[in-house]
Amino acid sequence: MRLGDDGWIRIAIRGGTIKFNAAGERSEVWHTVGERQVPSPIVLQLREPDKPMVDLTIEVISGVPRVTDLHISRIGGGREVRKKDLALDLEMLVEHTVAIASGRRTERRITRLPGGFPEDEREQEIRRGIRTIQQARGRSQRQMTPDRMHKIAEIYLAQEVGGIDAVAEVYNVHRATAARWIAKARESGILPARDGGA
Repeated sequence: MRLGDDGWIRIAIRGGTIKFNAAGERSEVWHTVGERQVPSPIVLQLREPDKPMVDLTIEVISGVPRVTDLHISRIGGGREVRKKDLALDLEMLVEHTVAIASGRRTERRITRLPGGFPEDEREQEIRRGIRTIQQARGRSQRQMTPDRMHKIAEIYLAQEVGGIDAVAEVYNVHRATAARWIAKARESGILPARDGGA
């Protein structure tokens, strides 16, 4: 871990760097997420051989670490960006990045990052951070309220075909998530039982 001339802390990881602003304990930089103190923003830069470069920005929004920016680019004379490069495990990247860049408050109210722990405790501290971030992100998932189910039903029923795709597009979610929401609306009776078409 090192402090750059620009005031950002850089943590070397396999295949890249994690960096965040080192402006001390100022409230606009550090946010409480469960038991963790998380800086915001955090930037993950992946620079692996024979792969495009990845720049991922994570910010704490409403107490939850969220991806706010993602760039995948060809490196210099390297190969083009391919479809397989888009298959990033964003959840894993967010969980690991935030766990490494965040810390717990010590008894002296100083945030202690995993890198500050003895080597034999470091991995355990990162795993603990990952669990905290998973819990925070899991709790933040959209709740299926009756009002939301009614809106989903309206969108779905307004389509002659492609109702699932319409719900996915409006809510900016994966098609499988939209299908799950539609199934919940059917179970609740807001949507009529399936009549043979999706």
